[in-house]
Amino acid sequence: MAAYRASEAGARRDDQQILPRALFALLLAAAALILLPRWAEAILGPARWLMCLPLRALPAPALAGAGTSLPMVDEAALARLDHAALSGGRTVVADDSVPLLCRVLERRLPGAAGLPSLLVLDRTWDEIAGNAGIVTRDDCLIGVVGEPTDLEDKTLGGQAIVRCLHAAPRGAAPVRLLARTSVRGEGMRLVVEPASRIDPWPLRVPLLEDPYLAARLDTAGEPVFTCPRITEGLVVPDGLLLGSLRVWGYADSEGTVLPVGYFVSPACDVRALSTVVVWRRRTAAPARVAASAPLRTFAARALALPPSGERLYLTRTGAGLRKGAAVLGRDGNFYGVVVESGPGDGVAASFRTPGRAWTLLLVRDDGGAPVECHGRVRSAAGARIDLELTSAIASVTGSVLTGGNGMACPPGLRVGRIADVAAGGTLLRVERPHIDLAFVYVCAPPEAAR
Repeated sequence: MAAYRASEAGARRDDQQILPRALFALLLAAAALILLPRWAEAILGPARWLMCLPLRALPAPALAGAGTSLPMVDEAALARLDHAALSGGRTVVADDSVPLLCRVLERRLPGAAGLPSLLVLDRTWDEIAGNAGIVTRDDCLIGVVGEPTDLEDKTLGGQAIVRCLHAAPRGAAPVRLLARTSVRGEGMRLVVEPASRIDPWPLRVPLLEDPYLAARLDTAGEPVFTCPRITEGLVVPDGLLLGSLRVWGYADSEGTVLPVGYFVSPACDVRALSTVVVWRRRTAAPARVAASAPLRTFAARALALPPSGERLYLTRTGAGLRKGAAVLGRDGNFYGVVVESGPGDGVAASFRTPGRAWTLLLVRDDGGAPVECHGRVRSAAGARIDLELTSAIASVTGSVLTGGNGMACPPGLRVGRIADVAAGGTLLRVERPHIDLAFVYVCAPPEAAR
């Protein structure tokens, strides 16, 4: 009996030892699976370098386009875009101000409703000195000129920024606007301010002039315009479009809506903007405004990486390739952007990569104003690429160009043709031409062009 008890105790001890070992092995396997991508990253660089060693042995192509604007940019389309950006604002703002066209290089800091709240411009602070504070696109108010302290990132090199209307700067009061709209044919004033990240729209209405009248509002879409406002040196003119009034609430079985919150859906999607207008006071000293420094292009050797046509290994001598720089084929058609960079080499991802988001310009064949849009690649098959747009557009025919997609990916590069606009204007189908990749052009960093 004693021997039986001893054997039972020994078996119990063995089980207790096996359990921690099994648990430890399970945790070790889980950690290995989690860290496996990091281990792979450590060998990706050397493996890529060895695989492309013959490519690096070839002489680097000569510098192309040094000091000149990109020949691949559609300047005529950009001129039409500039005209459209100015057309509405002149009638509202131009009495005491003059316009300054600016390109949007980058969008930063996700804010209300997940939208970027800061726009980086192609102008420096000195170039927009004496500005009136407001920034427009056509007859829409986009935001206000920011402050250098809004961004702690020193890599911008003095580029001016725009603080969107839905931006809530840390440690400072957000922009609150007095606006007006119409409810059941009656005019009503309201206050508009930034919403929170979880709200469905980026601007909310905390105060209405007549809450009882607003309580009967069960539809959406009434336009909201600015009222004259002068505070802390910022002059907002009357009549600039903010967007459309939206109602959030509960509906009963009869379809009657009980309003709970009021919001404003912006008239312009800031993710799609490639050009904005900064207004300067007429009484200000003449601005030292220079034309935007042209981007330079460098010719580079390229080798396709698997999967075929989706990624390119790039190499050239001299300064390293900048992450986010545009890559174009020898024929000038847009291929994609640099996604990995190293000392003198990098990897570029194609425009057709699923899940990647792009800002685009749709240049109409009928000569109308280009359409700015923003979409994410849903699928790609052959030369056909489908993008899901963040805002619906009207059906148009024409060509597709890049919008502002980063500091070294300028607007106006040729992407392809519009094949179709479907799903109520939220699905854009692009037909991209064959791209000659015998060698490619890569945009240099803006600092190298200044």
